[in-house]
Amino acid sequence: MRDLILETLVEITRNVCTSLHSLRNKKQLRIRQPLPVLQICGLAENFLSEYAKVISDEEYKDIIFNALGDEEMSNHIFNELVSSEMITECLTTISDETNVKKVSLVYKDQLPQEDNTHLVNNNNFLTIVLCIEVTPELHREYLAREFVRAVQGSRKQDGFDITDKIDIFVSPDSELLLDILELKH
Repeated sequence: MRDLILETLVEITRNVCTSLHSLRNKKQLRIRQPLPVLQICGLAENFLSEYAKVISDEEYKDIIFNALGDEEMSNHIFNELVSSEMITECLTTISDETNVKKVSLVYKDQLPQEDNTHLVNNNNFLTIVLCIEVTPELHREYLAREFVRAVQGSRKQDGFDITDKIDIFVSPDSELLLDILELKH
């Protein structure tokens, strides 16, 4: 038997991740660069809108369509249908797939406006706001990932296997190395 609620959540999760990748590309932010915060508004309404497309119960569809546009009613129906564990899993997946440290659900009046530190994407009932402010700590984390990527690329290029031990020599006065090591302290 199909789980329409789960299928709808998966589709929304996929759409949010795709939108975030698009926002990152717009500002040329690599996926390896961690970002601090993603805020999602309208998840309940977007879910109900998508869910209404796949359910067969016409009476329930009418109830859902009447709730759209009423944030309180949409949230109530959403919370009745979707378990908190499913929502948490959805938000965790979005965080993992898009390399954002914190993903939160917010109301419309809590959303920041688009500016040089926030990117906004509106899609159907769903609004996502991505904070692109890179703190020194997030930048050091990015540098560490780039360093590991460069080492792994060199290993592959030189024909080493993942189990082969290698020695890495880095100049002790390397600013990159100092930045990465500062991450560890």
